[in-house]
Amino acid sequence: MKKVIVLSVLMISVMAVGLNAQTSQLGIFAGINFANVDLEIPEYNIDDFDDKTTVEVGLLYELGLTQCLGLCFQPMYIQKGAEVDDQGVTVGLSGSYIELPLFLKLYIGSQAIRPYFMAGPFVGYNLSANVDISLLDQSGDVDIKDYINTLDMGVGGGAGISISMDKLILFAEVKYMMGLVDINGFEEGDFVEVFGQQFGFTESLKTRGIQIIAGVSFPLGQ
Repeated sequence: MKKVIVLSVLMISVMAVGLNAQTSQLGIFAGINFANVDLEIPEYNIDDFDDKTTVEVGLLYELGLTQCLGLCFQPMYIQKGAEVDDQGVTVGLSGSYIELPLFLKLYIGSQAIRPYFMAGPFVGYNLSANVDISLLDQSGDVDIKDYINTLDMGVGGGAGISISMDKLILFAEVKYMMGLVDINGFEEGDFVEVFGQQFGFTESLKTRGIQIIAGVSFPLGQ
């Protein structure tokens, strides 16, 4: 939590510095996240998970550093997770986060339609976590928030396109985000019960996902 607070204060400071800049912009966006995890659970014969399509929505503040460079802060609500289907048994992991990414953006060209590349770190704060299991005609979910570490941190990068209009900017982008820390809080002997069966794992758990978003922003100071 301390790291999230420090990062938030840093972002607010950057925003305060940029309020008078002609190239700063404020906006909103929404999109989908093809979420997955880096996790293998040998005791359950699970060595690969499938993508789980989730949603994300957030705000955008961008400070123009030069004509071609921008610093972009995208605080968002995002859902993460993954699922696997094996012999009629479906196991899904899901979680929701407040995520704070900070990207350096490199714009190409100076026309109204500008492609760009972006890269940077993120910090996420876990709000909830569940495991969902479907077996034949039974299904249920169990809260595992107590077994998921609060903070998720990683890096990401991608590309997008910006379309400047009279008093607004339309944008769309694709990013790959990769968690670098183990968020698994299960320890040896920890488990939850699903349909009378014990479920738990001690292997490393890291998030990842391909995000596709679209949004609109408004130039400030014009």
